[in-house]
Amino acid sequence: MLDTATEATNKSPSGAKILVVDDEETVLNWVGRTLEREGYDVITASSPSRALELIENFGDKIRLGLFDLVMPGMNGRELATTLKRKQSPMKVLFMSGYARGILSETYIIDPSVSFLPKPFKKPELLSAVRDRLKS
Repeated sequence: MLDTATEATNKSPSGAKILVVDDEETVLNWVGRTLEREGYDVITASSPSRALELIENFGDKIRLGLFDLVMPGMNGRELATTLKRKQSPMKVLFMSGYARGILSETYIIDPSVSFLPKPFKKPELLSAVRDRLKS
């Protein structure tokens, strides 16, 4: 699985830079391409450790982190907590194929946390991203 730090040349109207982190290559690539086609600047990482490296390079330019919640090593919630400790201004949107109820028990995510259940289609992804960027 390859990590990329490629940025789209087109900017969304909000100028949002989005970091997508997912250990599943097909999801990572599809989400990244879909957001780029909509004009977002996208950075992708196939692991939380790679995401932390990319954050060192792009820092406070990243407005939204779209993190898979269940990943080996460090899960999405732990990644978000690490970023919060680093005073990152990035907003976070979690995604997962597991039911929110199971995730609430296992990963202790608050019901108010922004969450996008997998599988999702393009309109659901774009709506969730727009809503989270506005909040």
